[in-house]
Amino acid sequence: MGCSGTPISSLVNPSRPTSRECFRALPSSRSLRMEHGPIVLSTRSAVPVRDGTIRDTLASGRSLLSSGVWLLRHYGRFQHALQRCCPDVCRLAPIRCAAWHRGARYFRVGLAAGGDCFVKTDGDARLLEREVAAAQRLERTPQASEYTPRLLFRELTGPYAFAGFRWIEHIPLGTALGRPDFGRVAARLADDLLRIVEVLEAAQIVHRDITPENLLVGLDSTHSLSERLTLIDFAFAVLDGVATADARVPAADLNVLGAGFSPAPGVWDDAYSCLRILALMGEAAGDRFAATVRQLRDRVGRRVYRHAVAPVAGRVAPGTNG
Repeated sequence: MGCSGTPISSLVNPSRPTSRECFRALPSSRSLRMEHGPIVLSTRSAVPVRDGTIRDTLASGRSLLSSGVWLLRHYGRFQHALQRCCPDVCRLAPIRCAAWHRGARYFRVGLAAGGDCFVKTDGDARLLEREVAAAQRLERTPQASEYTPRLLFRELTGPYAFAGFRWIEHIPLGTALGRPDFGRVAARLADDLLRIVEVLEAAQIVHRDITPENLLVGLDSTHSLSERLTLIDFAFAVLDGVATADARVPAADLNVLGAGFSPAPGVWDDAYSCLRILALMGEAAGDRFAATVRQLRDRVGRRVYRHAVAPVAGRVAPGTNG
């Protein structure tokens, strides 16, 4: 194939770049104060703590340890499974290991033909099949390729179920909002947000988890923000009003799906979510995006999915932006 796989020994050495994401040191008490805001003194000890910080740090540590154990046991066999499905695979680097959750794992994979792809494995709830189905439908939907990642290969059977998608150089929209160059691209990204809703409607898909973290802003060769917005993570997507895989998802996960950007727990409306996100973009850019707001408001309530246990309410409110 013209290239060799990464030795497994490099995956347990924190000085090697391929494993940096998985074995990055846990935050120090100083970094916790910087990242999580003010601290308070515990009434039970003199140690300054912030509610939830220790618990979150311990959970992150357990995730990193679990990730390392999985890599030691499965890295070689997983790489061979990838190469059987896609012979171009030559480099395999774990990424976002602290976010590995309930069987879902993430990798940046180099291809012999050039370029990289993003690979995710199936989780305990077996949602990858739905994500692949959504990607295949979007391939047949006009203009969808401009706003969603392209599916390159997949394997849904065998000991390792996975799917590979086109790699996108990006930062999450939530991060881009704080960049000084956001205002330069904001108007085009606002228009992209509307186009994403149109694509989902055309494909008869309800994404259900449109948040600033699942919207990626592209980066150009100088790492400046580009005028390109991509929606990712269709694991919870509803196709044609059907979400049979929800029976395998813990109720607690469904209740927080799209939290802060959905109309209510157990109720999802992608146009509503995008309208809420557009409000954040407007605050960051100092622009009301009035025309885009009106068009998104017109789409709120057109395609709503309610979980079986969600209370039935009236028409979804169109939000407060504009």
